[in-house]
Amino acid sequence: MSKGKVLVIDDQQSIRKLVSMHLGKAEYDVTTAVDGIDGLAKAQEVMPDVIISDLMMPGMDGIELCKHLKANPKLRESFFIMLTAKSHTEDKIKGFGSGADDYMTKPFNHQELLARVHSAMRIRNLQKELSKVSELKDEFLGIAAHDMRTPLTVIKGWSDLFTEGMLGDLNSEQSEAIESISQQVRTMLELINDLLDVTKIESGKVQLNLGKHKIQDVIDQHWKSYSLLATKKAITLHKEVHDDLPEIPLDKERISQVLNNLLSNAFKFSPRGSLITVSAELCKDGIKVAVMDTGVGIP
Repeated sequence: MSKGKVLVIDDQQSIRKLVSMHLGKAEYDVTTAVDGIDGLAKAQEVMPDVIISDLMMPGMDGIELCKHLKANPKLRESFFIMLTAKSHTEDKIKGFGSGADDYMTKPFNHQELLARVHSAMRIRNLQKELSKVSELKDEFLGIAAHDMRTPLTVIKGWSDLFTEGMLGDLNSEQSEAIESISQQVRTMLELINDLLDVTKIESGKVQLNLGKHKIQDVIDQHWKSYSLLATKKAITLHKEVHDDLPEIPLDKERISQVLNNLLSNAFKFSPRGSLITVSAELCKDGIKVAVMDTGVGIP
């Protein structure tokens, strides 16, 4: 059984053959490439755990190759060992700067190379285990968040019925209590949505649903509820948004979420009697939206 996949890239056939022979005896599945361009293609084909590449090669050198590989989400975790006849510190710095994980100078000791490959493979196996644990965590969080939503939805439904007078008249104290319950339910639902968003982001599953929308509509969507909150907190809520702003491509739900978070934060940290301003204006690259408050701020 193979201990893992190793890709050896060198323009010298003798080096490729020698390294392949030693790694093959150590039960690694070895693929070779004759230069950087060939190496990039082979890497995308075999998805190696460890890549051993020469630094100086015609066409695409090891540094350029390493940059390309580390920019590829599917290959950036591959452990990259740079081989070179150059021993100057600046050359090593360039190699590590491109994303290389280890460095060996030619001529190298083959036992040392094997030891470094063994070490690199242990790191890759740990990365794979961590990735599996992360996937399980994401799956668990998704299930837990879904299960928490159900009782909160029921609580919110009953609270809304009380608020709308569907279950009889309430005195002022009862109305205040129901409003407090509704507010806490909304907060919990927002936390659950944030938790699901973080899970999606970490797993790379976030998808934008782009469409042509007016930013004015997104702002107006929140204006009524925050105007009521402003009255309660004795805060002046001011809007500087032109009606003639054009439609632009955006994910209405995501932008609404961003705006809601900014407004929520502004109200949370603004003292009574202060001013919160929401503005939207045309700029060079699109439309700039800002929420300005007089809270403590963040250093």
